[in-house]
Amino acid sequence: EFRSRQISVIGAVNAPGVYAIHQNVSTLLSMLTLAGGPQENAGGVAYVIRRAQAGETPVRMRIDLDELLEQGKAELNPVLCAGDVVYVPKAPLIYVYGEVRQAGAFTFRKQLRVLESIALAGGFTEHADRSDVILIRRSAAGEDSMNRLNISRIEHGDEPNIYLRDGDVLRVRTSGPKRVVSQVLDFVRGIFTFSYR
Repeated sequence: EFRSRQISVIGAVNAPGVYAIHQNVSTLLSMLTLAGGPQENAGGVAYVIRRAQAGETPVRMRIDLDELLEQGKAELNPVLCAGDVVYVPKAPLIYVYGEVRQAGAFTFRKQLRVLESIALAGGFTEHADRSDVILIRRSAAGEDSMNRLNISRIEHGDEPNIYLRDGDVLRVRTSGPKRVVSQVLDFVRGIFTFSYR
């Protein structure tokens, strides 16, 4: 009877598959353990999807994995039923490039805002234009939208520090005046170095 009761565990786990329930009670944590636990690139949440019974609507539960695994909260460890699907998505990914110290792709398990993403990229370089950062976001229809952000105003609380979504791209532009000043200083240093030699 127990072998006929199966639960699917899919997504960013080490051993995805269909598992038979051998106990009277099987919890989310026990099924994640059977599936080898979340992978390193797993996000901070898991979803339990329960099929609709007669006359009922499907159930979709969102579980915070960090709180479940680190704090062991019993209310975040639901008892699973036959036919349930446990889905662990990959962590969201954003991209930051341009005038930052460590451009690249960054994953995040918790919600991430613009200022925190700049910090992940090591902060601005001396040539960054803090008043003109471009946020490129792709819609569900596959169209890219471009929004200009003024980081200086965000830091002072004059504009909202918006949350980023999976796939967002931040481009930190070069400040024209700062670049000119830097080039002039480099030129002057070069003259003095040449004269000294």
